Amino acid sequence: MNNVKIITDSKTEFIFSLLRWLFLLMATSLFYIEPLASQIELKKEPFPVLLTLGILYMTVSQIGIWQMNKSRKFAQFIMRAGIVFDYIALIWLLLLTGGVHSPLFPISFLFVMHATIYWKLYGAIFSVLVTLVGYTVILFIQGGNVLVDSFNFAINSMFLLIVGVFGALLAYRERSHFHDKLVYRDLMLQDFLTGLQNHRSFQEQLKTKLKNKNSFTLILGDIDFFKEFNDKYGHITGDEVLCRVAAVLSAKAEEEKGVAFRYGGEEFAVLLPKQSDPIIYIESVYKGLYETCDDERFRVTMSFGVVTKQAMDDGEDMLDRVDKLLYEAKRTGRNKALFADGSVKYNSTA
Repeated sequence: MNNVKIITDSKTEFIFSLLRWLFLLMATSLFYIEPLASQIELKKEPFPVLLTLGILYMTVSQIGIWQMNKSRKFAQFIMRAGIVFDYIALIWLLLLTGGVHSPLFPISFLFVMHATIYWKLYGAIFSVLVTLVGYTVILFIQGGNVLVDSFNFAINSMFLLIVGVFGALLAYRERSHFHDKLVYRDLMLQDFLTGLQNHRSFQEQLKTKLKNKNSFTLILGDIDFFKEFNDKYGHITGDEVLCRVAAVLSAKAEEEKGVAFRYGGEEFAVLLPKQSDPIIYIESVYKGLYETCDDERFRVTMSFGVVTKQAMDDGEDMLDRVDKLLYEAKRTGRNKALFADGSVKYNSTA
């Protein structure tokens, strides 16, 4: 999945920018190369204005495209402005180059594709409709041979609709594929029983945090005496306890802007950002377990190991240290959290 090459918005907009320059060159040739200009009825006087505006806009947008990766808001502005400019330039060019007989009508297909890429199904529908509206206005204001004009109008409109329909179908298929991809990714990264992110997701996020070089806290927790609990009360009750514990860990982690994971079996991992206080988090978890998992038949407690990233830590170092702390917490009585600095946080609700 990570090897799939994706065409980014900036690359897509760069392609459309090149196409704009190509069509501008074609339009200019049509107006200023006499053998071509003599073949159709052109309105040459307004064209220099359109040409000047087009060059100015495309030069500015070309510079903007090179800056797109630095500013998402600016990137969105460039894309939307590009689609609006394409429409204005299209209608203007059609008016100047023969109306419904214009040889430049295929530019409308580019406009539809451009809108479809960014606005999907709605873009396809909207772009076809506004193009047909503009094209219809041109038909009525052009005058001339009604039969011939209407025939050209019908043929071009039919092809435009075909392009729009196929654009809409492709957009719909892409949306369905994207939805399926998200579902599969969720299934791949989510624990089925508890709904938490799973061990694979934990490893990916841990790797990302280590690359960012920022400090963070890693907590590894284990439900005390869970095997004996399963043997005594059964796996159905055990699964219910796992879900309750997961809900507490996740809710308290979200309060601290962190993420909880099911690490495996009855073990859970938590990643907290630098600004979070792990002691406060452990206290809130113990309180939550007491309120959520206290039962007339049993009580649920947990042991924790807690480490904060050090300058030279890699993933294996952190996992090794936190695992040893968790093991020591369980070996020396359970129901407490051991920290890398040697401090201990006991469960005050016990």
